[in-house]
Amino acid sequence: MREIKFRAWDGEKFRESFVIHQASGMAMIETTTRLGSRYLQKQDWIIQQYTGLKDKNGVEIYEGDILEFCVTEDGPETATVTFENGVFWAAYPLYEVVGKECHCGIIGNTFEGINK
Repeated sequence: MREIKFRAWDGEKFRESFVIHQASGMAMIETTTRLGSRYLQKQDWIIQQYTGLKDKNGVEIYEGDILEFCVTEDGPETATVTFENGVFWAAYPLYEVVGKECHCGIIGNTFEGINK
């Protein structure tokens, strides 16, 4: 069974330490800062789920990551990780991409772009 983890984009950076609360019918996110707890409406953050897989460097792959990988003999491809119909995808089902001989690597994410 895979580990269930999430990260959240707050508009400036990724956060991995947060709690989601349901209050008065509205989801709120609580994060801890040096100044104490901070509550934000859920729509202010974008929550992304860990796929349970790691890239060739051992880095955890999340929704929204941009991967470079080989699936065909045509050379490397890039695609963004999504979750659709119960499966993580990167142009192909993610479990097919990660297991390929050329090994996939994270080259960026949808918020910060591709790492140069």
